[in-house]
Amino acid sequence: MARNELASMRAYRALRNAILTLELKPGQYLREADLVSEFDLGRTPIREAMHKLASEHLVEIRPGTGAHVAEIALSDVGDIFAMRETLVSLEVSSAISASTKQDMKELQEVIDRFDDYPTEKNYEVDFEFHSHIAAMTGNDFLRRTMEMLIAHSIRMVRVTRAIQPSVDNLIQEHSSLGKAIIDRDEDKAAEIALGHIRDSKRRILGSL
Repeated sequence: MARNELASMRAYRALRNAILTLELKPGQYLREADLVSEFDLGRTPIREAMHKLASEHLVEIRPGTGAHVAEIALSDVGDIFAMRETLVSLEVSSAISASTKQDMKELQEVIDRFDDYPTEKNYEVDFEFHSHIAAMTGNDFLRRTMEMLIAHSIRMVRVTRAIQPSVDNLIQEHSSLGKAIIDRDEDKAAEIALGHIRDSKRRILGSL
């Protein structure tokens, strides 16, 4: 990967994490010079990252007023989770059918790293795990869509201050889903994944 691509990816991940953790709050104006200084990255990577985040609806680029962190509307909750519920069976079946032994080995390695995450970074457990499963599908359109939906779900949990499961419970849920995928048990994996999604939705709606 070229150096400028690495810088753009670093900028994208840094800004995305700042948005997911609410370091950058919904509606906040994103002044390019401030971001360059805060994240110690060049203007071009920052600009490219903001355009990528805009394509994922995490940033809004408004004519005449510049870039802002995207707001969250109540209707977004239903829309995001309706999409996740609809696509999760396709994601699971595609991940199982398209994956290689190496993919399954790497998924197990992701699961094995769960205990290394500090409590305050449990959102990283969620994102890395689901992103890996999405990548296993071999469908780049599906991967990008699922990563976008996961990112929005994580932000909704934080914005609404929804009750979150303990890290131990989160790890257990993800481990069970990962094991079902590794065992190539499509029905069980889809059932666990759908239950996980519906539980997240219930907790978010319960906090509104």
